[in-house]
Amino acid sequence: MKTTYKYQFSFTESNRRLDMVRSRTKTLELPKELFDHYDVDGMEKAFFAQVSKFTFSDSNVYLKSVKVGRTTFKLL
Repeated sequence: MKTTYKYQFSFTESNRRLDMVRSRTKTLELPKELFDHYDVDGMEKAFFAQVSKFTFSDSNVYLKSVKVGRTTFKLL
């Protein structure tokens, strides 16, 4: 049985040094328990734990939404 799901994170990355603002999406494979328990805080923590791998170190990252299958969690 599958123990992970693919989570698609939509976020905005802004960097003043490079004068850059861009909207991006990143897909991460995380445990299915986060979705089963609707643990959006856990999803957010897992995303920010890995954000340094695909963004600049001096960028500000604003998470907009998380999509799992057909379910979308909008974040403020």
